[in-house]
Amino acid sequence: MTLRGVMVGLALALPGVAHAADCDDLIASMEAISKALAEVEIERAVGLAEWAGGQLTCQPKPVNTVVLTGLFQLTGAAALFNGDGVGAEIAFSRAVAISPTTPVDPMYGDEAATLYGKVQRRLVAEPTGSVTLLGPVEAWLDGRTVKIGLPLDLMPGDHLLQWREEAGSVHGRLIQVAAMESRQLTLGTVATLDGEKPPRPPRPPRTGGSSLNVPLLAGGGGGVVVGAVLLGLASATQNAFWREEDPAALEGLQARNHALAISGMSLVVLGAGAAGASFLVDAQPRVALGWRW
Repeated sequence: MTLRGVMVGLALALPGVAHAADCDDLIASMEAISKALAEVEIERAVGLAEWAGGQLTCQPKPVNTVVLTGLFQLTGAAALFNGDGVGAEIAFSRAVAISPTTPVDPMYGDEAATLYGKVQRRLVAEPTGSVTLLGPVEAWLDGRTVKIGLPLDLMPGDHLLQWREEAGSVHGRLIQVAAMESRQLTLGTVATLDGEKPPRPPRPPRTGGSSLNVPLLAGGGGGVVVGAVLLGLASATQNAFWREEDPAALEGLQARNHALAISGMSLVVLGAGAAGASFLVDAQPRVALGWRW
């Protein structure tokens, strides 16, 4: 049976397939294209084919593989009849990428068959690409059901990706697969197509205070303590100075007293300043304890 015969069978078997109000039914579109070609309205057929190609991603149900392949074969034939060899080759390439072994409908003539065979040989000789789909969805590529999490080899070219979350509507998008490419696409509420990463969640608020307030508070307190010790030593040195009876030792005691007093006062001032700065870094400085209530 030819591809056209299969398409007619699908049209008869699925007369009541619902489709979105703003999305054309593909089988009806293909019938309109074929009618325009039969009436030799070539430019109209090309325009209808381009329009139908733009309706793929809005389809409310997975597109049948045979219908999808037939659409691009018909689009290529319309382009070829219009003298557009490049456009015909692009459309035939899309049909071959979807179904590599399906022959072109002989109704399109020898020229279409020759070009289609050339495209088939070229694409079959290229290495395949690989796509892995992830996410809480059911998905289809070119109308075929895809097993989530398992890599799927695809011919290089454009492919129709469709997916649906549980009890949700069908979404669609065209993706391009290159030879030897390995892609991983996550589908679902947060879709990350084309390798795009989802945004990171915000960090939870800190509960241990600022990372600076504790060192400042501890260091400042230590400075005050050491300074106080030095001031105490300076006071003891001063008492020894007044008790000393040897004139030769008085000069050394006085120098030591001055050094201890200056050092002690400096540390007290610096320590108090550091401790005060910790309150500016965090209005509620605190030190974590080793247990929880």
